[in-house]
Amino acid sequence: MYSAAELEQAAANYRPNLRGVWLEDLGNELTPAERRAAACASLHLPLRGQNNHPFDFYANTATGEVTVPIRAVKFFDDLAIAVAWLESQGCDTLSAFDYVSMMRYQSPASLPGGRFPTPRQVLGLPRNVLSNAFVVDVSQKTLKSTVYFLMAHELAHVMYEHAGYESISATVAQRQEIEADQFALQVMRRIAVPPAGLAVFFAAVSRVDPEQTRTHPLSSDRLGMVATYIRENAGAFTRVQRDPGSWLPRIQDMAREIDRLARLLDDPDVRALQRRNGSGKTFASLQSSCSA
Repeated sequence: MYSAAELEQAAANYRPNLRGVWLEDLGNELTPAERRAAACASLHLPLRGQNNHPFDFYANTATGEVTVPIRAVKFFDDLAIAVAWLESQGCDTLSAFDYVSMMRYQSPASLPGGRFPTPRQVLGLPRNVLSNAFVVDVSQKTLKSTVYFLMAHELAHVMYEHAGYESISATVAQRQEIEADQFALQVMRRIAVPPAGLAVFFAAVSRVDPEQTRTHPLSSDRLGMVATYIRENAGAFTRVQRDPGSWLPRIQDMAREIDRLARLLDDPDVRALQRRNGSGKTFASLQSSCSA
């Protein structure tokens, strides 16, 4: 999807900010006990991750290394911009997630250059899309809150010394994922970072066939826990915002959307439709969904 030159350019922009999130926004907010548990943890920011996955965030609990690939950050950034732009135009944001399904079920071998175009290219975003204040505000909140959540989630795997997924059952894997999610949400609640991007993130991840997502298996139980935690702590997440009252409905909407995603994961008809869309849709059909 991105050339090496494009990723190098993106790395120059992302790496200083990602290190700042790791060291200051996250590291400085840990309790003394959490710092001791995270003492061996380190942040790794390669251009690409080791898995062939668009959301390739992971941790090595043996070495303490938390990996946040530049490719995965850039892809989610572009996806967040696309979703925000579609929303700003009154268009159905479903086309952005259908694009993720296409990445799962269609081969890039037949495409020009043997790779998928970016979300911004596929969905026909204008070159000056970032001159739209709404798009910038919403997409940045989506990206920053999701990156924070993911870093905290991966750090939890290191702190709790979770086992690798190749050696444990699906039940244990889900227990580890929920435990890491809970830690990430607790830290975000502690410092009042609204989980503004999680509905977009989980909607996208749910299109990458969660049953076969080796590094971070998704389930309705996992999403249900996230939604419940957000709903029950909405006030704490929004308490330092300029207008907390205006944030509360947005936080509750996020929780409802994640609950909806949880139900869809268990609906075989919905999963079959997503597979058909992923296999049968074209890039032109994604653009035409917002041509009116």
